[in-house]
Amino acid sequence: NNPPAKPLQWPVGRSSSRLVAPAALQVAAAAPDGWRWQPGRGRQGMDSVHVPGLGTESQASALGHTQMVSLLAGIGLIAYGLRLLTTSKLAPSPEASVRNLPRDASHHIDFAVFTTQPVGAASTSGVTLETLPFDNLSLRALPLDPVLRNKVRTVADACFSRVTPVPLQSPKLVATSAGALQLLGLGASEIARPEFVEYVSGDAVLPGAEPAAHCYCGHQFGNFVGQLGDGTVMYLGEIVNEGGERWELQLKGSGRTPYSRKSDGRKVLRSSIREFLCSEASFYLGIPTSRAGSVVTSESLVVRDVQYTGDPVAENCAIVTRIAPTFLRFGSFEIFKKRDPQTGQEGPSPGNYELQRQLLDHVMNTYFADVVAREVPGGDGAASTGDVKVDMERTIEASLRQCGVYLYDLSWVNDRIEVIVSTHPPQHAPEGPDSEVLEQAIRAVREQLWASPQMEAMMEKYELSIATPGASDVLRTDKEFVAWKGFPVVVTTTQPHKKKTKFEGNLVRRDDEFVHLNLKGRPIKVPRELVAEVSLPPPKYEKGDSEMGKLKKKWSWRNAGANAGEGGIVESDGTVAEDTAGGDPWDIEYPEADWGEDDHLPATPKGDSAVARYAAVYREIVLRTARLVAQWQCLGFCHGVLNTDNMSILGITIDYGPFGFMEAYDPDHICNGSDDAGRYRYSAQPEICKWNLRKLAEALDPTLPQTVSLPILEAEYDGTFRREYEDRMLQKLGFLAPISREEDLEMLQDLLSVMESTGADWTDTFRALARVGRGDDLDLVEKQIVDNCCSAEAMAKRFERKADVYPLNLFPENAQKFADLAREDPEELSDILQGPAFSDTETGLQEVAAKSALAETLRQQAATMRQLSPADKRSSDQAQWGAWLEAYQARMAREPDAYHSAGHMDGVNPSFVLRNWVCQTVISEAQEGRYEGVQEVMALLERPYADLPPGCRFAGSAAPEWATDLCV
Repeated sequence: NNPPAKPLQWPVGRSSSRLVAPAALQVAAAAPDGWRWQPGRGRQGMDSVHVPGLGTESQASALGHTQMVSLLAGIGLIAYGLRLLTTSKLAPSPEASVRNLPRDASHHIDFAVFTTQPVGAASTSGVTLETLPFDNLSLRALPLDPVLRNKVRTVADACFSRVTPVPLQSPKLVATSAGALQLLGLGASEIARPEFVEYVSGDAVLPGAEPAAHCYCGHQFGNFVGQLGDGTVMYLGEIVNEGGERWELQLKGSGRTPYSRKSDGRKVLRSSIREFLCSEASFYLGIPTSRAGSVVTSESLVVRDVQYTGDPVAENCAIVTRIAPTFLRFGSFEIFKKRDPQTGQEGPSPGNYELQRQLLDHVMNTYFADVVAREVPGGDGAASTGDVKVDMERTIEASLRQCGVYLYDLSWVNDRIEVIVSTHPPQHAPEGPDSEVLEQAIRAVREQLWASPQMEAMMEKYELSIATPGASDVLRTDKEFVAWKGFPVVVTTTQPHKKKTKFEGNLVRRDDEFVHLNLKGRPIKVPRELVAEVSLPPPKYEKGDSEMGKLKKKWSWRNAGANAGEGGIVESDGTVAEDTAGGDPWDIEYPEADWGEDDHLPATPKGDSAVARYAAVYREIVLRTARLVAQWQCLGFCHGVLNTDNMSILGITIDYGPFGFMEAYDPDHICNGSDDAGRYRYSAQPEICKWNLRKLAEALDPTLPQTVSLPILEAEYDGTFRREYEDRMLQKLGFLAPISREEDLEMLQDLLSVMESTGADWTDTFRALARVGRGDDLDLVEKQIVDNCCSAEAMAKRFERKADVYPLNLFPENAQKFADLAREDPEELSDILQGPAFSDTETGLQEVAAKSALAETLRQQAATMRQLSPADKRSSDQAQWGAWLEAYQARMAREPDAYHSAGHMDGVNPSFVLRNWVCQTVISEAQEGRYEGVQEVMALLERPYADLPPGCRFAGSAAPEWATDLCV
């Protein structure tokens, strides 16, 4: 509970998610039998050791503390804190770290270890500024712009352009992050050298660096804008540290590049301090993020219109040193985009799919090699188990996961391999995917099985059957009606048609008016408006019957042919267009001999497993992005500019601009003053990230076909985000015991409703709730929360902002304009409304009316709120919070150890975040030449889960009067 005598320092080589690998291996090797090392699995990325059999307090004290301390000491590290997973704080003694352990239980011990070397000592790695181990792989692996002149232009068929930093006038160091710079192997002695400022200000180029600017495109606020690129940023190179970690080093604000467009390539002190502080704040909060090593200011000046009011001012130029494994982004792959039908823009390298594949291979091999090795059987030459059947089962399961479906059951039955797939994990009730996803799964499994000679030989003896629990018997999509043309179907109607409600026959086609059947040469037309369902009939043959075998095989081959482009054209959205020559796209000759009872399905074209590997990369990007945005939501973080060019392919937070940590909870909170429509509001972030992932899928096509990537997105993103978000939010409430997840989630929703209606502070409210678990008086907890709720005037302003800004600038005088647009162009209106496409004018008019009514309701709420006196507002807040807190207290009483739950809450609910008013305070001081405040805030950000020190000037959530309407 007490800080150590010396400042803390992570061991050299520690990354954001694990200790330096050699130290981890040494601890693991020295640990007793049965201990399991789990790098990066503890809280905030700390390493964790799973220790079985901690049955009593004395055993836990001996094994969980003393022995671990001894192990760490043996490799030159000291344990600053050891904590059982359910314990309240990092504790300096074994007695304080173990409380009421259940018998015969296994526990996780999270721990933080630090070197004895205090901050300020020399680097132990021996690396100097002049000997940084640069390995500029991206410039070797990807094409460089042959034009060396630094002139704004369209850069075709290249990923980087060589540039030179423009020196600043009289650069001066504002602040550094020792932890971030240690990733490069730089210690305090190197940071203190005069040359350090020269290198990080662009006045000199580090030996081994190769300054370059990256070419990328982007969808900004939903519209494709063509070439963007590093207009203010310069890539210096990639440094591989002693731990084998690769870190890209950048200077942001270092001058013009070919991608600067109309800008001067500079950043100002104001925005540079914001990015510097928030990069490090995010890291210490546990959010995956790029890092910031330093920020320098200068006497160079540029003119900026800070509030976009037409009143520009001169500001000091500054440069931030940025660090990340890579700054490649979704927009890096949009340079290949052909002309956009809405904006008329195109990428600088439209249709250059050879370069697209080259870039994707570089990303895969450099940053996702471990993912591919884990997810794709044989993709990395992984060793066989020695049992071909086991290898085949693993291959089938992994291939299915690449397509976003799960293996529900697999059986070896005589000469058949029976596989049942589901969209849900095996522990849940099975549900079959649609036929399009099933088709992709079949193709993926077949490609992987036939890629191995041993498995291919086995498939000569077995027939593969991949089926669903039955959900795909109903035909819904146009592609399904094309795929099943000529096959028997049953059409059921909602009311009698020609005195019948069921029609059977061979499917001919479906058009806008009818479903066409053929019954023994007699055409049948069933009006679509009466059709309830078109389904496949139940099998008329026993399993294994040769005729049914022919049917299944022919269907599988036809479906496979759809994506192979045999007889049809596959559109970018996955639909199959009609053959332009007028022929039947499915009229393919099938020699009778090919459909013998004992024959396996015709093999799809063989080749390497490239698509499966690319799919594994895309799936990992989907998963990381979903988890990232879940963490944002749980910490109340708003990015502000979630364009595709601001989304990292690594699933980390990059490009900190008009960000904001939400103060009073408002699901429609907008942190970006220029986001007039609220596109990137807090509640929209999860869906916007999914939208961006969809655009990434488009950008990867055809190297990774959308027919492969989009099913992965639909299968993985929503569930991953929901689970991550719910699990984290329940931990924030201290609900650790699995009592009733449904009831706990309901209590969470009730909490959010109360927070919204009272304007409660996001960070302080969750921090205060831990007091309930500790047994504090409920009235005191209520007072602490209510004291930090918004005033009636602040709530009224919130309602007015929603009415006037979010979501559509729906002033009353605009309602007629939108109504006219609904009649003339409902599709354009749906784009403006950022909602689903309107199928008709009436729907568009209804949406406009609903939005207008919402705006009017919000204005009425603002007027009502202004009529409340401060006492009335407080009384209302107390009533709402009193009721909820009583229910919460009752729920915490059901926890096995509420005190421990409260301690856990302190580890996931920060006491300090980078509020905009805090940031602006130290920015104003720095603009006057006083930089101490930046380092003061940095020290607080490095310990966000600790209680603030007494007398801290940044304590409390209430913004000063001058910052009430602060806008960035």
